[in-house]
Amino acid sequence: MIVLGALLNPKAHADIDTCDDLAALEADPMAQSAPVDFEDLHAHSVISTCLAALTGPLLKNRIKEDPDLEARLFLQLGRGYLAAGDTNNAWAHFNTSADLDYPAGYFALGVFYLVGEDGEQDLKAAHVALNHALDGGVIWAARALSMLHLQDDTEFYAPEKAAYYQSLWAAR
Repeated sequence: MIVLGALLNPKAHADIDTCDDLAALEADPMAQSAPVDFEDLHAHSVISTCLAALTGPLLKNRIKEDPDLEARLFLQLGRGYLAAGDTNNAWAHFNTSADLDYPAGYFALGVFYLVGEDGEQDLKAAHVALNHALDGGVIWAARALSMLHLQDDTEFYAPEKAAYYQSLWAAR
């Protein structure tokens, strides 16, 4: 039946792969496509393609092959919303990706909190999310944690920790 569905709707399979192609994150060690720089994202294409991938009939079958697929698609959809300037939807989709325990989802959420994309930094939330990302193998989180520990006048200011995380980043 799945094969018949793929024959009748080959676009469903393509949407998943196209979402990867349009919005793969360089920091994601489990990315399935070449990375796309943020400034090169075509927000509306990413949003429509990734939404179609998340609602397509083949998603459940593909998740059996790739258990991280759904979380990766939510991450990439969040990137599309962020590129479109919709920070509420970006945050929601990064959060969903992290809730599905996807390391790069934690990274995106951590950076979101670190830079204050929604207008206000939340350094505690950034610290938690970035540590989850680093524990999950996202080495880019070390770079972000280094930046976090260099923010003076905060409880996280610790140049020695910043240097440690920077050394992890440099050794990648």
